Amino acid sequence: MRLWEWLAATALGALVVWWSGWSWWVLLVGVLIGVAVLGLGHGALRPYRESRRLKRLNALLERSDANAGARGEAERLLLQAYAVCRRVARSRPRRRVPALAHTCAMQAETMLRVAVRLIAFHRYDEAVFVTREAVALRHLGDDGARAEDLGRLFTAVGAGFYRAGRAADALAPEREAVSVHRDLVTSGHLAEPALADSLHSLAITMSSLDDREGAHAAYQEAVDLYRALAAHEAAEGELRRDLARTLRNLACHLERQGRADEAADALAEADLLDRA
Repeated sequence: MRLWEWLAATALGALVVWWSGWSWWVLLVGVLIGVAVLGLGHGALRPYRESRRLKRLNALLERSDANAGARGEAERLLLQAYAVCRRVARSRPRRRVPALAHTCAMQAETMLRVAVRLIAFHRYDEAVFVTREAVALRHLGDDGARAEDLGRLFTAVGAGFYRAGRAADALAPEREAVSVHRDLVTSGHLAEPALADSLHSLAITMSSLDDREGAHAAYQEAVDLYRALAAHEAAEGELRRDLARTLRNLACHLERQGRADEAADALAEADLLDRA
């Protein structure tokens, strides 16, 4: 319960005591009654209130997209959606609530869609806030049915920040994309290419932030995944091209670290794949 709700509970309890003519020493009992009444109402109405906010958020996004040709109007509607995101953030539960798990997952997905659009309008600080809240909501939600969409959207947000020259802001959503895709691979619901793609993006960002060990580990895992997948693919297959591209980026990363021999080996393998 928020401050105004506690104050309302206290006022309700005091009125009960005053109207009933009881002694004031039982004020505490009246306050507890008020807290109980408002608390039950708060809990019962919360899923409904959060669902209404989600509908409002989606409606604003749709209207913003519909006005894409009028940039000013589209941005105005998008900022209204951002304001709704802030209200969702203020009421976000601090622990997992089963009755809200599905709504939290949907809110996380919608917030990421808002973040993608905020980046397109160069509203980077707002996008950082919304992305952070989407991460928190994802961990409070039941994202099993929406995990593929969440992984794709986290990747899109990270890519948007990176292209805007904000690699530090790209790090959190790209790590979350890797986490989502890894969970999907572990549960058998998604093929490995999506995980390899997200690892490759994370490695590029880490390398640009001079996290040498983290970037090397991400590059190597992506290469291992692509290599295993490409082994079962035709010579002109897309996964072989993805492997070659990742090997070339790994080679650049190794070259910057002064590991020329390893960089040469990676380039040689990439050249061999291109000629195949």
